[in-house]
Amino acid sequence: MTQPMSRPTYTPGKVPALPPCPTPFSDHIYATKHGVDLPLRVFPSTSVSASASAPSSSDSSSSASGANPYIIWIHGGAFTFGRHTLPNPPLGYHVVSIAYRLCPHVSLADMVADCTDAIAWCRTNLPGLVGNMGVGVDVDRFVVAGDSAGGCLSALLAHKLSPAPRALIDVYGPTDLCDLHFDSSAPEINAEIEPLSGEFPEDEVVRGVADRDPSHALAVCPSPFQLLFIPLAQARLENADPTMQYTSRDRFQCDMKRYMGTNKILFRTILHARDDWTQEQYMAHAKKWSPLWLLDGEKTYPPTYLIHGEEDVIVPLNHSTRMAHKLREMGVDVGEWYEHGGHVFDIKYSGPEAEGWNAFTEPLIAFVEKHRSGAQTVMVHSIDQTYRH
Repeated sequence: MTQPMSRPTYTPGKVPALPPCPTPFSDHIYATKHGVDLPLRVFPSTSVSASASAPSSSDSSSSASGANPYIIWIHGGAFTFGRHTLPNPPLGYHVVSIAYRLCPHVSLADMVADCTDAIAWCRTNLPGLVGNMGVGVDVDRFVVAGDSAGGCLSALLAHKLSPAPRALIDVYGPTDLCDLHFDSSAPEINAEIEPLSGEFPEDEVVRGVADRDPSHALAVCPSPFQLLFIPLAQARLENADPTMQYTSRDRFQCDMKRYMGTNKILFRTILHARDDWTQEQYMAHAKKWSPLWLLDGEKTYPPTYLIHGEEDVIVPLNHSTRMAHKLREMGVDVGEWYEHGGHVFDIKYSGPEAEGWNAFTEPLIAFVEKHRSGAQTVMVHSIDQTYRH
């Protein structure tokens, strides 16, 4: 029998503030599709990283002092909400945090296309943007990273990009979209029951979920948690966005997410599954967009670092462990960090002052750095030093 999701107890306006948005940064529009602007935020590194190399042939704008790699960060948010303005800490690299169009109005394929276009924009524009600060960028040396929905998008991009990323960082992203954990065909499995806000009639929310007009899509939306608990003034400071608003459209978007989660149709929605498909047809389509199943027949894949909470009930841990097992069978270098906690357990690692920050970040940085120099490593970490399949 399904149960409502367990939530921590918070009081509106009493949630501790996040660290301020890292500076410096610059905001840009990398594309406009069906009238929807797609923004990104560039956080340039101000010092040469340990992995900086001589400029590559495709990076004539790199400085003589070395060219840093860059990280493409893709935010999570159930493919339905999220903001690109406050990424995870930069860890010493150039960071480009990208927005993408959100469901239900566009499909997972559209989101992947948005992310691909953002990376193409970076290859053209990053050298001129960051080179003026004295630290160049090597546009061929990049890492793709994301959490939750962003982890799934990152893992899909690793299948499709050329040149391929030097490494992938997948933070509790779903890798098997065929998992019945997510599907309405198995309603008894762990449904994410979230009542609608009551602000909008349910039939209006249902019509919104069925809307496939891409001109109606959002590319930026605060989370339901933010709307409920974070005062707008605090959110503006955390996101370094003085124009940020909480709108009726944002609240409607979050009600659509609640409806899709409660009825276990989120993945059918992002895949734009047809109503007349059989279960077999749906699963065949879901396989084509599952990072795990796309490994079948592949011979190469970028070195991959997987991070997951061991008690995650939103995206089960086996989405990472199965991905890791399959990658090792292919001979791909894999790093793993599994820790007691649920989805978004890593929010406690908010910066260098947080307890456990060094233990959490050092293996990740080492993994990325070693793949800048071409070294190979296999790493498994758990807080209790126990690796669990």
